[in-house]
Amino acid sequence: MTRIAGRKKCTDWEKFIQKEKNEAFWQTAYDDYFLERLKTRYLTPITAIENISNSIAETKETEEEKGERNGEGNGEGFSIMAILCTLVEFLEATRQGKKFTSLEKGNYRLAEEGKFPSIVPSFNPDNEYRTYAVGRSK
Repeated sequence: MTRIAGRKKCTDWEKFIQKEKNEAFWQTAYDDYFLERLKTRYLTPITAIENISNSIAETKETEEEKGERNGEGNGEGFSIMAILCTLVEFLEATRQGKKFTSLEKGNYRLAEEGKFPSIVPSFNPDNEYRTYAVGRSK
């Protein structure tokens, strides 16, 4: 089963949203689901990459080698930047209230026109998005 925030699963969320929607509900939703998702999928992995990179550098390099390397890593920055890009996409999709849908390009257009009935739950372009190619999204 897919985990959506730390150890919480879709079934946990489905049970949770049945509760009365008051201030405590929204604070718990933020802490236990939204913030936990940010931590476990984005922030903790970035910290782990940084820590591993620093640990390897400390154990394998002499002070002279560290100076020669002059801050150049072995791809850690690229990996961290890739995670940050997905974080930006997640935050923007959350702000817009949309989720990513992995339909094939042609099927997206069919679904948009209501001609793709086999999608369960049904496709709704008002709350779903699909990226066709770099720099071009729907």
